Amino acid sequence: VKQTYEWVCSLQPWPWLETNATGSSPLVLNDLTQVLFVAGTLGELPGKDIRDVLSAEQEYRDASGNAVAWYLDNQTIRTWPEDGEAIEVRYIRTPPAFNPDDEPLVPVAYQEILIDGGVLRGLKDNDEYDTANALQSNIDLQISSLTEALMTRDYQSNQSQVQTGYYGDFGA
Repeated sequence: VKQTYEWVCSLQPWPWLETNATGSSPLVLNDLTQVLFVAGTLGELPGKDIRDVLSAEQEYRDASGNAVAWYLDNQTIRTWPEDGEAIEVRYIRTPPAFNPDDEPLVPVAYQEILIDGGVLRGLKDNDEYDTANALQSNIDLQISSLTEALMTRDYQSNQSQVQTGYYGDFGA
C-alpha cells in the first residue's frame, strides 16, 4: 500500500500536495517536487534556467534592484539579480512518509486505489499475472477517474472551446 501511495502521488501535481512557502531568497524547500508559482515584490517571477540567467545577466536586471526572475539550485529557490528578495512559492511537495496508521492524503473516494495497488503487488509476487492484469486495468480506470475529477477543475480557463450552432452561423 505504501508503494502504491507513493506511486499515485508521483503521477500528477495533485491538489492535496500543493503548499505555500514564504521567506527571503535563498529559500530552501526540502520537500520540493515541482514549482508552480514564484512571486516577488514585482509580482509573478518567471522561472529561468541558471545557465540562461548567468549568460544573459543584463537582460534580467531591474533598475529598482528587485528580483526579475527565479531559478532552482537543487532544493533552493534563488532570485536574480541577487538573493534577499521576499518571495512566495506555491509548489508540489513530496508526500510525507506514509505509515499504516496514517490517513492517506488521497481523497477518501479514491483510497480504494491504494488497496487495489497492494493486492496487485501481491498477485504479481505470486505469479498470478492474468488476475493482476485485470486488476491493473481497474486501477488504470480509477486513476483516470481521479485525474479527471481533480485535474480539470478550472472551468474559467478552459483549454477547449465549445462551438454551439452550425459552422455557417459564424460567417466562416
